[in-house]
Amino acid sequence: MYGSHWLLITLLGVTGALAGSAELDALDRQLEAVHLAPGAVAPNPEALMAAVQALQALEAAVGKLPADQRDAGLVRLADGYQILARDLLAFPCPDPLDPELCAVFLGLLAERAQPMVDRAATVLEGIQASTALSRREHQRRDALAADLGELERTIESAVGAMARSEPAMVRAEPGSPQSPAPGWSPPAGAAAPDARFAVIRGIAALRHASGETVVPTDPSYSAGKDQLYVVELLGRNGGLAELRLGGEVNWDAHCVPHQTLARWVAIRAWVPEAELLDLVADDLVVDHADGTGLRLLPGAPVLDGQVWLDGQLIPVPKGAPTARDYGARETRLERAYSAEKIPWTTTVNLGGEPLALRQPAYDHNDALTISSATPRGNLSLITLTERCGELRFLAPPPEPPEQRSGLFGALGERGDPAAWHTLQPGTRAYWADGQPAGQVVEEHAVLASELYGTSLRCLEIGLGSAEGLRVPLCFDPADL
Repeated sequence: MYGSHWLLITLLGVTGALAGSAELDALDRQLEAVHLAPGAVAPNPEALMAAVQALQALEAAVGKLPADQRDAGLVRLADGYQILARDLLAFPCPDPLDPELCAVFLGLLAERAQPMVDRAATVLEGIQASTALSRREHQRRDALAADLGELERTIESAVGAMARSEPAMVRAEPGSPQSPAPGWSPPAGAAAPDARFAVIRGIAALRHASGETVVPTDPSYSAGKDQLYVVELLGRNGGLAELRLGGEVNWDAHCVPHQTLARWVAIRAWVPEAELLDLVADDLVVDHADGTGLRLLPGAPVLDGQVWLDGQLIPVPKGAPTARDYGARETRLERAYSAEKIPWTTTVNLGGEPLALRQPAYDHNDALTISSATPRGNLSLITLTERCGELRFLAPPPEPPEQRSGLFGALGERGDPAAWHTLQPGTRAYWADGQPAGQVVEEHAVLASELYGTSLRCLEIGLGSAEGLRVPLCFDPADL
């Protein structure tokens, strides 16, 4: 894709340091550490972190160069940014037969590459008219600048394809801020010691304080049925459950994984009581003679008569007590992962009964990562340890370890944008029609380009992971 320019950059990068400059030669060697080796599925998180740290070390080294070599060092820094961007864009789609997944995968990679390209462009623009560069360094700068255009077109195409692959939220012009009803107050940013909690699915229909208006959610959200969220239960009335979403959550007190509204804002919403999931009420241990078994902790969710363990569904043991809310307590297991995996299509054996594994909609790994495997003849006793419990089953031996990694959560946050608005604690939050929703509980910066609307300035707040349920939350322009 970038062959001619990259060949020139490589040749100049290896041999183009100013004569007699040991510092610049050292910077050229540092660039090698920025490369990502494309893997089978997605960037390895450790490799990505190492590449970012190499870039940070490069920045620090450039800052220490003598003044007459600073611009030449900046050429190499721009080179490093573009190396990481190019390597991110080189990863193949994990499933070429799924165009929608490919569009999302490549679009997310492009979004992570964009800040690198922006930084490279800024650096190169700053030294465009430099008189401190040799002719060879100018050629290297010009080759990088030419490469930038193609990188930007690739990113624009990938992000556009991702946007077209799924329907966007309908962004109607928001209403004006409305005064809260008598007795309404924004929820606190943290739960009281005696608070009760519940768990809802990502497809729950959130409602306004009136209990009538359904909050618009993202229609493209396909993983909602498999994403679960801890919410504080504030009360029940008329078949509706009143909830606090967001704010601070002590995750050591809950076994459901970290899926909740952004902690910087706390909002009040309602759902039909029927949407509160049943939860395992007491510790439960089931051991079978063949070594297979199950351990469940209080708070483990039950979906359609089956216990949920990070996307796996196991039949609920007979007589297991359940409830729809619980008090927080220090009860969870530490997730354990090995390098071994078994295919999603595997049918395993639990207590002499077959159990089909399933791939949750939010999990883009190519197989199930297990905690451990112990040989049992031609089978293996496999353990899967999650926060809400532990499952032991018999299955064919796992696949040999490979350098693989899922995409989501491994790529980090977006880079530093150019323009931010800062929301201060106590700032009132509104739904898109102007109804009060809650308040900001921690100082939080939002990207100006993500805001829309006039009477209110709104953005889409994500529940949970990169694919999480998104709802519009708005603020008075005067508060930005």
